[in-house]
This record gives sequence, structure tokens and C-alpha cells, in this order.
Amino acid sequence: MPPFQSDELAVAPLSDKRLQFWAVDGAGTIWSCWQATADANSAWTPWTATWTIQPPPFRASQVAAGALSDGRLQFWAVDTAGAIWSCWKSTTSSISNWTSWTRQWTAQAPSFNATYVAAAQLSDGRLEFWAVDTTGTIWSVWKSTTDPNSGWTPWDSQWTAQAQPFTAKQVVAAPLSDKRLQFWATDSNGRLWSLWKATVDSNASWTNWTQAWLADVPTFQTRSISAARLGDGRLQVWVIDSTDEVRTIFKTTTDSNAAWSNWSLAFFIVAQEQSNWCWSGCSVATSHFYKPDSGFTQCSLASSQLSLSCCNSPLPSGCNVTWYLDKALTGVGDFDQFIAGVTADSTILSEIQAGRVLGVRIAWSGGGAHFVMVVGAGPNNMVHVRDPIYGDSYITYETLSSSYQGSGSWTHSYFTTS
Repeated sequence: MPPFQSDELAVAPLSDKRLQFWAVDGAGTIWSCWQATADANSAWTPWTATWTIQPPPFRASQVAAGALSDGRLQFWAVDTAGAIWSCWKSTTSSISNWTSWTRQWTAQAPSFNATYVAAAQLSDGRLEFWAVDTTGTIWSVWKSTTDPNSGWTPWDSQWTAQAQPFTAKQVVAAPLSDKRLQFWATDSNGRLWSLWKATVDSNASWTNWTQAWLADVPTFQTRSISAARLGDGRLQVWVIDSTDEVRTIFKTTTDSNAAWSNWSLAFFIVAQEQSNWCWSGCSVATSHFYKPDSGFTQCSLASSQLSLSCCNSPLPSGCNVTWYLDKALTGVGDFDQFIAGVTADSTILSEIQAGRVLGVRIAWSGGGAHFVMVVGAGPNNMVHVRDPIYGDSYITYETLSSSYQGSGSWTHSYFTTS
């Protein structure tokens, strides 16, 4: 566990694709850790505040990182006075040293004090960098050529054709599947704005600013935003709203122009550990969603529900059995009520907007039943399902109601509460 508390983070891939992660603590110290090997499942190194040879000569307030065209990482930190410091890997080796910290990484010094920064690669590999100043104006610079050692352009607050129609608080950018950049900004009222490159040409103009960049325009206020590409190239966006709820959306296909999903709650579920433990998998996932420090595991919940020692090996007879989702949810302290039949799409949306997931019982046409959790809904008749057997599904409301996985029908609804 980190030996500190933080809400300012950055992550980026080293030249060998290992991830490196940074966090700023309450004293302004920048901590880091990274994956020990290039294996995607490798362990992370211990946290360290001495990841650069030269200690930062400042207290940091916010950080960002991005890859140069040759794969070397460049890192930035905003200090408590609003100055933007930077350092970068000295060679293309992922284990090379970082350069000394400097405020003179652009030929032209910024004429403003920064509050937030972000960086991302253009389609030709050049880095572009953004900074929000104390008035909420977004400034940008970018590498003048694809040479990673080329100079940066002058700072420009008119990097979009349309004047910025809001006061910015936070910014982030990430590449679409065709490498065009999409850019987002939160305004002072918690609204979420976006624009993107009109074509794949790295010098293409940006589209106009819009809040309607997705069909499911947020009804919540956004406090923080992050974006990244999935393994298949689709973009996913995560936000923290004003109630500290984590919500997410994603591109529905690998086409860079594909629609965005409806907003879903950031609900994580693992595969059920026994063939009949869908009730335990759903309930334990719900417990950890509402209470991240929950101590429930699938076998411990099964043990308490069935009055058996279901964490033992070999598994005692009578543990791998079907059970009641309402009783299991009651056991973890997250059950409200259940009703027979389907729940209206509008009711699901109200539950999701309130930060509550919904349990669903599916009856198979050939006999037997299964439990899943609905974690997302919205205006386009689509629902997001988390399933302890089949994983993620983004499907129509009608499919969930009458033909889930081809032969399942929705028979009961289970409302949850924290």
C-alpha cells in the first residue's frame, strides 16, 4: 500500500511498454512505482520518492506524463506557485536515468501560472501538451517536428478555431483508434466538454467544443476525468462526480467514429468460483462496490449463508449449491427489496444515476437460473450488464428482458442499497 494519501496521479508506458505510475502526496512529494517486467501481469516495484537522480527542487501540486516519438517518457509537474517543471528519460532505454528538473523545457517561458496539465501524442507521434491557467484558459504547445529532440512551439491559447466557451478546471486527452486525439475539459460548473481532431492528419483542425459529444449527456457534475485506450484501440473514459461516484463510458466498437456507451457505474465483478455461486459472486461484488474495504469473499459469504466451511479444500458437500440473491445481498448488508418481473428502463436509469446497481434473475429456457448485475443504462435503450460467468455485456433492454445469452428471460429484480 502507498505510504501516503493522494488525489493527483499520472500513468504512462515506458519504452518497453511497462507502465510507470506517479502520485503526489499532501506534502507535494512525487512518488512513483513501475511494473518490474514487461509481462502485463508483473508485480509493481515498491513506492519510491527518489525515482530521479536530482530531487525535485519544488513542491508539486499536479503531474502529467507522455511518450516522445522515440518512446522516451517526458514528465511534468506543476509546483505550488504554478510553474511547470519537466524531466525526461535521457535515452530510449526504459531503465535510463531521468534528466535534471527544469522549467526551461520550452524556448518561450509560459506567461501564466498553471493549475492543471495534460499531454498526449498526435497521430504522427509528436507530443502535444496543455496547461490550464488560473483564469481557466487552456494553453497548448506541441513538438514542432517528429524528431523527439525538436523544439516546442510557442505557447498558444488559440489552439482551437473556436474560442473556448467556458472556464476550464481539468483537462485530459487520449487517441482514438485511428490515432486522432480527442480532448476533454471540465468547466467550473462540473460540465464535461470535448473536441477532437477532424481528420487523422496531425495538423488537422480541431472540431468545435461541445457537451453533446455523446448521446448520454451527463446529468451529474464532474469533479475529475481520465481517459485511455483499451487493448483493441477503443477509448474508455472514467469520471468522478461531485458525490465521489466513479462512472465510465466506452466506445461501443473499434471504429473511431463509433457511438459512446451510456454511463455506467465502475462496478467490478470477478468470475464465480463455483458453478452455482452466481449469487455469491454478485453479492460480494456489490459489497465491494459500496464498501471498498469489505472483507467478504465468495467462499466466506457462502460459509455464512449455508452454515458450512466453504473456504476449506476440498470443498465440503453442500457448498456448491444454488441460493437466493436477496438473502445473499442481505448477508453483505446491501439489500433493499426485490420485485417479480422486469424493471422499467427509466427506473434502472434512476437507480444508476443515484449510484445504485440492480440485480437481475435470469431463467434459462432449458431450466435453471442465473444472477447478473445491471450497472449502466441511458437514453438509447441499452443496458450494461456484469455477469460472474459471461463477463461484460452491452446489450439492448429487450435482449436482457427476453433473450439474454440467447435463451434467458428476466424474472425478478433486486434493488440494492449501500
